Amino acid sequence: MINYLHAENEILKEQLEKKDVKLALSNTQRRKLAKCGKKLERKGLMQYASIVTPDRILYWHRKLVALKYTAKRKIQTDRQKEMETIREFCIKFAEENASWGYGRIQGAFSNFGYEVSETTVGNMLRAAGIPPSEERMKRSTWKQFVRSHMATMCVADFLTTEVWTMRGLVRYHTLFVMNLAKSRVQIAQISCQMNGQVMAQVARNLTDSEDDFLYKMEYFVCDNDPLFTNEFCETLETSGVKVIKTR
Repeated sequence: MINYLHAENEILKEQLEKKDVKLALSNTQRRKLAKCGKKLERKGLMQYASIVTPDRILYWHRKLVALKYTAKRKIQTDRQKEMETIREFCIKFAEENASWGYGRIQGAFSNFGYEVSETTVGNMLRAAGIPPSEERMKRSTWKQFVRSHMATMCVADFLTTEVWTMRGLVRYHTLFVMNLAKSRVQIAQISCQMNGQVMAQVARNLTDSEDDFLYKMEYFVCDNDPLFTNEFCETLETSGVKVIKTR
């Protein structure tokens, strides 16, 4: 049983290291490890500890004992409560906006009326295991990318409808485009003969004037449907809209 749990922890640790994920343990988690680790002593920790070193666990235990006998009492002042709020928002800003550096996050706090230095922002993010913006942008997730660019992103897809006509059952294609930030949808084309020429004209319609649906948009997200032809994509990108095709 113990050997299996030890092997499982080692595997999980290897997986985290491969993904370059650093564990950010809370004080509660450190206390839990310290209490259990003290019972094992150094010999047992050398055999079973895999997340952190035995010395680190024993150090946490010494701090836990020291806290019990100190006369200090934690007083939750208004400033401490404010710093807790700032810390939560600091982490949230960094996680949801990979391109925001310490100065940009500091500016966001100024807009809310909080006075925070760049050094404080950097210390909070490092304590939470969050790297600088340059590193975050290199490994940003799709969710983070969408959140960061939602105001300048549109998505598109087709839906099909079978319609009875004089010629029998005919399939109609409907191309719709959605503005993510405004949750606004435009029907770009409805046709039973959707082809490259029709799609090229649709691209021109979406980008031909200041009143078009893609005005001020930077990204156009679609799937790998062959109807999104090279000419369609080139027309959009010529107008400054980058086409991103999903998997």
